Amino acid sequence: MNNKTDIVGVLVSEHFGLDFTDQYMRKASVYVYVFEQNKQCYVWQTNNKPSAELTEGNTYHLTAVLGNRLLGGRGILLSEVTLIGEMKIV
Repeated sequence: MNNKTDIVGVLVSEHFGLDFTDQYMRKASVYVYVFEQNKQCYVWQTNNKPSAELTEGNTYHLTAVLGNRLLGGRGILLSEVTLIGEMKIV
């Protein structure tokens, strides 16, 4: 059963060292990418930096399992993320 959802969103912010799953956003050795699609934010938090170079403001297609909504309106946590690629309008 494939429970992954397609997300085509704009990378609105990229962080290193802040744990978005922690109520107080304590420091941690994690990479965090926040994508926005239809005014909804999706948060991808990973221990390893992705091999693809991601640029803020660009649109990306990814598939992921939707998780819980994070505290403070930070968005919906993503897991099992697969980055399909960058979307470009020509």
